[in-house]
Amino acid sequence: MIKAIIFDFDGVLVKSNKIKREAYSHIFTNIKGKQKFIKKVLEQHPEKNRYFIIEECLKIFKQKGLLKFKNLKTEIRKYADKYAKLTESKISKSEEVKGAKKTLEGLYKKYLLFIDSATPDKSLKRTVYNRGLTKYFKRVYGSDSGNKSENIKRILNEFKLSTQHIIFIGDGKEDVRCAKKYNLPFIFIMNEYNKFFDKRNIGHKLPNLVNLPKTIKKIEIRLP
Repeated sequence: MIKAIIFDFDGVLVKSNKIKREAYSHIFTNIKGKQKFIKKVLEQHPEKNRYFIIEECLKIFKQKGLLKFKNLKTEIRKYADKYAKLTESKISKSEEVKGAKKTLEGLYKKYLLFIDSATPDKSLKRTVYNRGLTKYFKRVYGSDSGNKSENIKRILNEFKLSTQHIIFIGDGKEDVRCAKKYNLPFIFIMNEYNKFFDKRNIGHKLPNLVNLPKTIKKIEIRLP
């Protein structure tokens, strides 16, 4: 019996992957030739968080003589703050993944709903609030709470759930790994940023959230 559903956020509930990728170019203003270096970092580390990406970009910019600074940690914080302000504002107004809010409205009275994201907690919670989604979720966990795997463990322990009680919904490789680690039923949300991902071993795939309730019912029927 399913008792809880865990959602990743970006690309699963909100069409925000493009916003987040493009934001790196916007925060590094007046740096010539920045785009090719940012693109390289993102291609090499597609699922790393903003702090890691910003740090790698800053190291390259300094090495190439494109940017001067004394304290790396200070620069990371400065650009991470710029990134947060820019992305929060845009994602709060961005298009939802089709069917998201309507589906959440139908699910939250029946199941415990959670968000498990790589976005820092405060930024994530503000965005969820700004989009009017807070009431649907029992807890919202970001990267400050722990990585995605740690957050799943926290949900299992705090709410006394077994792995057979939970469905995980995501759109990335890390989401797939976490689901496999805990043997959770998994639903993969397809989008333009994961279209080249090997999906052969993923049983449940959806283009959006319109038919999510039907898929959940199918999973429940097959559970022991």
